Amino acid sequence: MRQTFGQFIDGMRLSEKDGGHLGVTFDSPGFGGSPELVGEAHGGSGAYQVRQEALVERGFMGAGEYRPEGYQRHFDEARWLIEGTMKGSWRHAGILKEALTSSDFPLYFGDVLDRTMLANYAETSYSWDMYCKRATLNDTTRIARIMRVDRGAAVLDGPIIPNSYGATGTGPKGLEQLSEYPLRRRVISGYTDQLYKFGCRMDYSAESLFADDLDALKDTPALFGRASRRTEEKRATQLYATSGGPNGTFFSTANKNLINPTVAPGCPYTNPPLSIDAVKWALTVLAMQRDLDGEPISIESAVLVYPPALKVDAENILGARELWVNMEGGNVIQNAALNAMTSGVRMVVANWAAKFAQGALNYYLPVVDTTYGNTAWYIFATPRNGRPALQLSFLRGREAPQIYMKLPNQVAIGEGRMGPGAGVMPGTTNTNPMEGDFETDSIDYKVRHYIGGTLLDSVCAVASNGSGV
Repeated sequence: MRQTFGQFIDGMRLSEKDGGHLGVTFDSPGFGGSPELVGEAHGGSGAYQVRQEALVERGFMGAGEYRPEGYQRHFDEARWLIEGTMKGSWRHAGILKEALTSSDFPLYFGDVLDRTMLANYAETSYSWDMYCKRATLNDTTRIARIMRVDRGAAVLDGPIIPNSYGATGTGPKGLEQLSEYPLRRRVISGYTDQLYKFGCRMDYSAESLFADDLDALKDTPALFGRASRRTEEKRATQLYATSGGPNGTFFSTANKNLINPTVAPGCPYTNPPLSIDAVKWALTVLAMQRDLDGEPISIESAVLVYPPALKVDAENILGARELWVNMEGGNVIQNAALNAMTSGVRMVVANWAAKFAQGALNYYLPVVDTTYGNTAWYIFATPRNGRPALQLSFLRGREAPQIYMKLPNQVAIGEGRMGPGAGVMPGTTNTNPMEGDFETDSIDYKVRHYIGGTLLDSVCAVASNGSGV
């Protein structure tokens, strides 16, 4: 029967021998009285290590449990380091830190060091691609020209045969027989767009990263990605908003894309605050737009762009399941015979605004527009409707931001090749970029992003600064 190791120790008598080795004599007949097992004294400490080969022979250790020579010594050293570190010894912690890599150290010391990193702020959402066309340009050095061709699709002059339905004469009421057909011409106009380079660098000393036991500095690429997304959102916002409100060149009474009685006869508002009735008039203004031939434009869906200060109002408008409709789509008409909050005529309808428009929360409106950033709101036709109101442009083949890390110009003696060989460049086979460059031991990151953009067709947008005047 296989005995436990404790029984084995209890049944043997150890006596010291020359050279620090121990002979083993067994009192129990179960061990055969054989002095075959020998061990080594640990520096006179009274602790002995019995050879594992003998334990295997005697059945106290399976053959698969055999450890190579020196295993126990290495195990004891590791235990000594860890136990000392757990007891607060900086000497033990320093030795263990040197034995671990920079990526392993936070894992091993997570429960030892009473320090934590505060989480980053939650990233805001991005909405520019909901109302802005995404385009690609081929060159960063030349101005791109975007052409538009209009006219020619108006209702035909006619009819050919007079009086076919009561029309006589020439021009839009009809063409006389043998008269010349009116000549139409296409109108070509255009816009310009150009790419600009955005980017930044960030460097650290190698010593900073060596001491970064909580990995606080290793998220630099992720930070650059976040910065690039924020740049896109802000760049798109700056196309249609300025520090003084909606872009005055793009949004104007002349372009018929403001909410006021001049643009929309019968409208009781000028730059109304966001409300269901104001949204109704904004969509009315959008529906009244015409092309250069004076023909109506079909806009079947739109996007309501609003700042964080109007989030609750916008969600109330777009998230409601039904509307209580009175006169003019929402005004409560007071009736002296009824209470102050009840109209004499009221109809409950499904929320048409939720079917026609979708919301786009833009966190950069108050950042760009320092005057009306908390009250201004916009409605854009969705880009898939055809001609968009604006576009954001990127370099073809490099639409996403490019993040780089500087290649170090140093190789430790005895590592890698100093001449031609494998690697990104000669001598970089075993180069570690986390060791820094040769001159200053600095570690550099860089991000590069090409972004352009331009305003396009003003008939596909409506704005209100929300001031009420």
